[in-house]
Amino acid sequence: MRVWLEASGAVVELPHRAVLGRGPEASLRPDAPFASKLHARIEWSGEEWRIRDMGSRNGTFLNRVPLDRDESRRLSVGDGVGLGDLDVTLTILDESAPGPAAFPVDGGPPVLGSPVLLALPAPEAPTVSVVFDGSWRVEGEDGASTALPADGVLEVAGCRYRIELPRPAERTPHLDVDLDLTRSTVTFLVSQDEERVELVVERLRRRVRLEGREHGYLLLLLSRARREDEARGTEEPGWRTVDELCRMLRTDPTVLNVLVYRARRQLEAAGVASAPAIVEVRRGARRLGVPRSHEMPLT
Repeated sequence: MRVWLEASGAVVELPHRAVLGRGPEASLRPDAPFASKLHARIEWSGEEWRIRDMGSRNGTFLNRVPLDRDESRRLSVGDGVGLGDLDVTLTILDESAPGPAAFPVDGGPPVLGSPVLLALPAPEAPTVSVVFDGSWRVEGEDGASTALPADGVLEVAGCRYRIELPRPAERTPHLDVDLDLTRSTVTFLVSQDEERVELVVERLRRRVRLEGREHGYLLLLLSRARREDEARGTEEPGWRTVDELCRMLRTDPTVLNVLVYRARRQLEAAGVASAPAIVEVRRGARRLGVPRSHEMPLT
């Protein structure tokens, strides 16, 4: 869910649960002078977003109508919430289900993920990813894939995070299961100089075309590697080491991680199910996760 903070004009995305108030323990502290320290709570029920007054002194107002103490009401797009008076403190912009979230154990704002992908310490510089491809797993800095620790705590770049994952009903509400990447065909549309690479994902009667971005060339190299190995009869076709890929791309492992994240995120944003499978990851190596791929000239 995204909300508009009226006083600052900022757009904020909320995790599964957000406590609103002016106290240090509140996870969202909007500019509301009549708010209590812990005023109200917005949370995802598994099917819808709801707001609950937490026994505030001056009350919580939904569309200028007061909530009873401890009363819970459903939130919808366009609803205005007032903390302590009738003036709107924040407005609901969307009702999208939450993705995974990482909360710093020592405090600080959470890192929010998309429905099937969470990048740590930040999407701009991912070194560890939490991904869903049938089950939730952790891809470490070295590429090793493991289950999430039992206590749900990960340490990344010297910071410990408590990971909260969506419940099963929340996983991929907006993704098109008819366009499942693992059962689709990927076509690479390649310009003559290979500076531009677009992707077309097709399955049954569903088709989506993705604009060319920097990570397209990485995916093209992995596609070629897999097809070359399959032609040679390699038992596990397509795997290339991180060092080899970095040499081919003239980059480093950090940038390679960013490209993998952006490729997955672009597919997910386009509504393609099983988006993390576009690149398979194992210790020290990567490969294209789609066995059916070919390329055509971009016209």
